[in-house]
Amino acid sequence: MELGTFEGLLVNAKGLKKPKAEKTVFSIGGRGHYENPVTDLLAFFIDPNEEHGFNTLVLESLLEAIGKSDLLPMLGEPPQREVVTQNGNRIDLLLKSDDWILVVENKIRHFVSNPFDDYQNFTDTNENRSKKKVYVLLSIVKEDAPDGYWISLTYANFLAVLKSKIGEALISSGYNKWHVILREFIINLENEIGDSPMHKKRISFVKDNYEEIQNLINIRDEYLNSLNSNGIRALNEVSDGALCRRHNWGPEGIALRFYLEQWGGKTNVAWVLRPDGTFDINIYVYDIANEDVELLNRHLDKDQYDKAWVESRGTIQCFQLTNVQYDNLENKLKDLAKKLNTFYQNQSAH
Repeated sequence: MELGTFEGLLVNAKGLKKPKAEKTVFSIGGRGHYENPVTDLLAFFIDPNEEHGFNTLVLESLLEAIGKSDLLPMLGEPPQREVVTQNGNRIDLLLKSDDWILVVENKIRHFVSNPFDDYQNFTDTNENRSKKKVYVLLSIVKEDAPDGYWISLTYANFLAVLKSKIGEALISSGYNKWHVILREFIINLENEIGDSPMHKKRISFVKDNYEEIQNLINIRDEYLNSLNSNGIRALNEVSDGALCRRHNWGPEGIALRFYLEQWGGKTNVAWVLRPDGTFDINIYVYDIANEDVELLNRHLDKDQYDKAWVESRGTIQCFQLTNVQYDNLENKLKDLAKKLNTFYQNQSAH
């Protein structure tokens, strides 16, 4: 395949890069996508009588987003969660006013497979027969609502209406902790939504260019294997018995960790290939007694490093060189190997 084909592919791929999501208090715990806590918070903010002070802001936004602004945004009772029907099914969120009933089925990452007819039958009792019924399927990704009475609403459309009204609430109620929490709630949901149009473009891009992408992956692996071999060869020029282990460090990149027998099995020098293609060199020296730390620092010339730290309660001494050029990797590795060898020899003698 022509090199120009790959270059064109890479240029197109850069335009599809996914932006980094802002962290929130909900996403940090890894549960920001759970439907129950999301619905709990939604119910809290929808309730005009709760202490958040937003009055009917969120409820009005929901009604406007589904085209029901004609309904009076007042609740006759607090929002109800996990309401059990006669058949034992659970309604995510039930809102009741004196004139209307609104059922919300909330979908974050799950597929739609709910007993919607049962939900409708539950609300269509003699007690509620005179009230207007509204059924909403609220979802991250656009879902096809069941035929009939259900309205399909995406979080993107709901949040767009809500955000347009928040400024008014800030002016009328003043800034407080609930504005912060609502903002975090909105950002967390927007992170779940992601860049939906771009997501579809990325999927199509992979589908249409799968063979070329696979070839690029193979070339990338060839590059990593070459780095591995070069590092082993460089170490074996210093001492026999070199080996390398590859680790995927996620957002930090790929680490090729090099070992020599003389270092005790754990100590290693890592070439860290960053996502942008640049290199750092990290040194991890294990199980060094307190009285030997100064000796280690002298042998490794501690002041030359861009960063030095300790891990695992001081049992691992760590050093880092940043932005090391590709052409300097092998010489740096050999130099560090010689210094570590000398340290361990002196440590044994000591």
